[in-house]
Amino acid sequence: MIKLAIVDKDEKYLDRIGNFFLKYSSNITIFTFTDMEVAVKKLETGHIDFFLVNDKIEINDEILKDINENIVFCYLMEESDYATYKNKPAIFKYQKLEFIYKRIIDICASVLPESSSSIKSFDTNTSTVVFVSPAGGVGVSSLAVAFAKKNASMGKQVLYVNLEQTGSTDDFFEFSSEVDMNLRNVILAIKNKKEKLQYKLQSQVETDKTNVSFYRTPEVALDIKELKTDEIELLVSTLKSMDKYDMVIIDINFYFTPSVFAVFKSVDKIIFISDGQKISNTKLLRAYDAIEKFEDGENLSFSVLPKISLLYNKFGKSSREADTRLNMIGHIKRFESPNYHDIINAISDSSVLDKI
Repeated sequence: MIKLAIVDKDEKYLDRIGNFFLKYSSNITIFTFTDMEVAVKKLETGHIDFFLVNDKIEINDEILKDINENIVFCYLMEESDYATYKNKPAIFKYQKLEFIYKRIIDICASVLPESSSSIKSFDTNTSTVVFVSPAGGVGVSSLAVAFAKKNASMGKQVLYVNLEQTGSTDDFFEFSSEVDMNLRNVILAIKNKKEKLQYKLQSQVETDKTNVSFYRTPEVALDIKELKTDEIELLVSTLKSMDKYDMVIIDINFYFTPSVFAVFKSVDKIIFISDGQKISNTKLLRAYDAIEKFEDGENLSFSVLPKISLLYNKFGKSSREADTRLNMIGHIKRFESPNYHDIINAISDSSVLDKI
């Protein structure tokens, strides 16, 4: 949680930005002031991470000297859209408030130290679930999104992360932001070791009207392929350590690669999906057998096999259960509709998802 203090003489502007930032209340707590002296007292008595002051307000040099190094001081510019002003970060006042929010988070990502109060370092209760299938066309993404929406409807804080190389998160959720927020910016932050990843993860999140949080799809599908094994592990572990979400749901392609195995190792549950057709079940059994042999051959100190459960989707008259040792969650029947949102809503209503 970032604690933001804004000093400006315009009370209407402060009211507007204060009301707007309520939508990001899980990321930012905002304090607004028209009086510089009162604001300074807040700095002295409270924990403030970000101090944003209108550039037309006179500031005593002694105040700047006394500001703790863990506090970001930034100018709110009236007339000029400068990146910096008087050797301090700057934000143009008269732009869309979403851009101001993103700019604040980006500055925090590049400036605030890891010891800031907004960083949590303790163990969390965030549950991580990955949906995946060795077979194609069985509705993995639809199930993952339906599971996310079902849990969000129960009041849980849910984040959906699509790591499929050709996935399209944007088709499943509604968003209105015009800001360039998507998973590509997260990937760049992971590769840029100088940025504080938790802040970047916060700044790129969108929230659907169903209260599911998500990252929009990168413009270029190859961006996700650029993630290395250790970077995948860092992403999952950081999402868990943020203690922001009750559940993180990951949607991923099935490949025998170190990156995919890193996801399997990092999460709490792995949900294999099959439609019960002969070809799908054959691929499922071959994948399970390959993972088992791989673990035996590598003599690993851990096993992902106990995490794997099986869920059938699009289960119809020609579907059959596979002969496997996997824990079977249940069956979800095939739903017919030209609108995939209707299908997802129907899946979300299924009591079978409660067993995951």
